[in-house]
Amino acid sequence: MNNRGAIWIWAVAFLAIAFLSLAWFCLTWPTSMLIETVEAQYSFPSEATAAITLIKNILAYFLVVMAIGLLLWVAVKSQQREEYQPID
Repeated sequence: MNNRGAIWIWAVAFLAIAFLSLAWFCLTWPTSMLIETVEAQYSFPSEATAAITLIKNILAYFLVVMAIGLLLWVAVKSQQREEYQPID
């Protein structure tokens, strides 16, 4: 049985998770600093607090959700077997 396709899918997924981790760190850190700076300098009404908390939570859990999604995709694609017909 040829497992090269499954190995390729797992390799691409791990590279994608590594790239997403780096991109998440590079983008979330300055964004979080900016949000904290703006919150410290300005006062927001109570209605805006829920939206700010939502944005912080989305930034915090984005990497986890993407990694789980990628791992689920890999698990499904690596179990999928295709029958190839030889070209005559």
